[in-house]
Formats: sequence, C-alpha cells, structure tokens
Amino acid sequence: MNTQFTDNFTNDVIFATQLIHESGHLDHFVIGYTNDSKKLLVALFCENDEQKDIAVMALKILFLANGVYQYTHLSEAWMVVGINNEDIHNIKCSERDDRIETIIVNSFSKTENASHIYKLIRDNDNKFSKLDLFNETNEKIEGRFSDLISLEQVPISIQSAAADLLEKSGVPSFMEVYIMDVKENNKTVN
Repeated sequence: MNTQFTDNFTNDVIFATQLIHESGHLDHFVIGYTNDSKKLLVALFCENDEQKDIAVMALKILFLANGVYQYTHLSEAWMVVGINNEDIHNIKCSERDDRIETIIVNSFSKTENASHIYKLIRDNDNKFSKLDLFNETNEKIEGRFSDLISLEQVPISIQSAAADLLEKSGVPSFMEVYIMDVKENNKTVN
C-alpha cells in the first residue's frame, strides 16, 4: 500500500476511536480525500434503506464535484461469529445474545482497498475501553458504500457539472458535510 493511502486509513481509525471515546458510539461516517488536500467529513443519519440509497447517489456527486481520490466508510455494527447461514436469517444480529459490537472501517481508492473490523471493548460500566482488531484484509469489500468514486479519469466538464448540480440541489437533510484542510484540520460546514 502506498504511504498516503495508509496514512489516511490510519488517521480515519484514530478519528473513529476519538469519536467513540467522546460519545460512546460511532454513528455513520464517510471521509473523502481530495487532490487539493481537502478532507470531506460526511456524517450520515439515514433511517432506512431508501435514505441510504439516496446518500450513495449524493456522495457520488459530492465526491465527483470535489475530486475525491480516496474515501473511508466508518460504521458501527452488530456481528455474530461462527453461526451457520440458516441461523442468521432467524434472528437479527442486534437481537442475539451472542452478538459482538464492531466498528467496520473500509477504505477505497482507484488502486487500493483496506478493510478492518474492530471489536468494540467496553468496561464493566459499559464505557468504551478500546478497539481490538478482529479482522483485516486488502480485498475489496462489496456493499452499498463500496463504489463511490470513478475508477476512470473523469473529464473536468463532468466534474464541473457535478459541482453545479450539488450547488443547485444541496445535500439531503440526513447528511452533514464538513470540508477541512487535511494538514490544518480547519473546517467549514456546507
């Protein structure tokens, strides 16, 4: 993996850890890195699959308009390990006694992928204690948020059209977008 990809991924894991320390949980975030040294931090507050699908379309336009070359998807999820496929459909993971609380960190660029799943460890008072690496891979993890950037070179006219569309329509109400300088972490809210 190239150094910039790895540094961004590591910083995103640190960001997730800090958020959990501060609030006790991690909501749903996507972080995009642009060619002009900006970082787009997008908080998602989707309540259903339809909003998630709309968020995917909005993120594609946002990333295209801003020239995002790498992004990381961060989410908290319940998982159950070591059960057969028949069992998994009978009871939701969030309702099972043998579930584990995890943080999933997937990062994608045009040439690289990284995915880590961390088990979220809490103390006896149910306060966040630490993240334990549970699983890692450099394979692409397929899912709703796995193809948000184009693998091809995008003409500047298409990028400009996406920026115009974004300016006219804005982002959905269940998304908050923060743009900051990567080096200084100065942020502006859109």
